Parts: sequence; structure tokens; C-alpha cells
Amino acid sequence: LIKLLVLYFFRGGLIFTTGFSKMSKRQYSLRAPDMLDEPKVIVELDTSNGVMFPLYDTDTNLVYLCGDSMIRYFEITPEPPFVHYINTFQTPDPQRGIGMMPKRGCDVNSCEITRFYRLNNSGFCQVISMTVPRKSELFQEDLYPDTPGDTAAISAEEWQAGIDAEPVLISLRDGYQPSASKNELKVQKKSNILSKGPIVLGTKRVWDHFRCKTGCRKGTNCKCIRSKIKCNADCDCQIYKNAADCNNPFSSQRQPHHKRQ
Repeated sequence: LIKLLVLYFFRGGLIFTTGFSKMSKRQYSLRAPDMLDEPKVIVELDTSNGVMFPLYDTDTNLVYLCGDSMIRYFEITPEPPFVHYINTFQTPDPQRGIGMMPKRGCDVNSCEITRFYRLNNSGFCQVISMTVPRKSELFQEDLYPDTPGDTAAISAEEWQAGIDAEPVLISLRDGYQPSASKNELKVQKKSNILSKGPIVLGTKRVWDHFRCKTGCRKGTNCKCIRSKIKCNADCDCQIYKNAADCNNPFSSQRQPHHKRQ
């Protein structure tokens, strides 16, 4: 019997678990769903107190047991002995967390089958690449069968309604090509009032959005905007009687905003 900590459902219906025995030894087991009390495989590894976290690659039927400073990896087959030990990757520093890159992110040209991102105690993220050496430079179909892509098979509403579907598979023969999103964002450019640029009068600049006064029908054609003469002397609309209220930025009698009453 083991103290179950992590459970994985494998392709073919088998259940893979990791945990501890009554003697606090770390174990992994493989069981059939109809015979949970009689495991097909149960193996004791060591007496460490670290939790082993399994990561499963559905394409290659490889399971990686990640814990402490080691990554043990096994191949799962439907025939006895079911679980085949392959190798162990070990680092001097213990890990605090680990994540696995989806197969569509692996480099098919270098026969990379798995990539891990491992967080160690120093706070650095270590990239671990698992590759299979091959002499041929051709696409390795046995290493890269069709794999789940980034397109959802069903929507959230369909899932809530109880609909089930197999994942949408893609081929990695020509590398991963991201699918076009249905809700692709479109950027619409809007004209900026400052993007029109200033009107240059000699060495002075007057912005074309200035107006003599609200209601002035002349707009930017008013002399109040086009000249440096005070507004009440040369303004076409003759609205202003007080030069301090003139909107002409170059009026000689225009007072600063902080001096206005």
C-alpha cells in the first residue's frame, strides 16, 4: 500500500501513481482501472522525503519522475514489464519547481523530444533539453507523431454542456505554425490632433487647433491666429475687447493663465 500523492491517467487507460509506502519509502505504481487493488507494477525507489512529480509525454509514452535534484525517465508499454527504466538526469542543486514545454515547442531539427524549465534554489531557471541522437537529418516520424496543437477542440460553453471531443492534432514535419486566431485583434489608427504638425510663422510656431474664440466663424483663418498683432486691434471677428482674453498665443498683450482673474 502507498500514500497516494500524484495520479496520472495514461493512454490506454492505465493509471500511474507516485507516493510513499508505510515505511516512508518513495514508490511509483502502475494500475488498471478495473483492478486498483492489484497493481501491475509497484517499485520502491529510496527513502527521500521529497515528492516525486510525474510528467507524461503522450506522444512517446515516456514518463519523467521529477524530484529533489534528479529526473528519472521511463517508457510505458502495454506488455510486461510495463515500465522500462531508461536513464537518470541529475544536477547538484535541488529543484523548487519544474515545467514541461509542449511538443510543438521542441526543436525537431535536433531531435529534441522534451524540454524542461527547472527552477532551482538560487532563483535561476535552468533549461534542460532531452534529445535522441540520430544520424539521419530527415524528419523522424517515430519521434514526432501528430501532436495536440493550439486550437481548441470544443468551446467552454460546449464543455459545460457535457460535450467531449478528441484534441485537434497537428504535424511537426515542417515545424510548428501557430494557427490564426478567430478573435484576431485589429489595430485602428486614429488621427492625433498634434500629428498634423504646426504652422510655422518665421521662427514662431502656432498650432492649427487654436481658435480665436468659441463661435468665431473664421477659425484658423482669423488674423488673430495668423498675426502677432494684439487681438482687439486686428481680429477679423472683433469679439474681444480685452486683449488679456485673446487666444492668440503671440498677442503682445495676452496675459499668462496664472495672472488671469
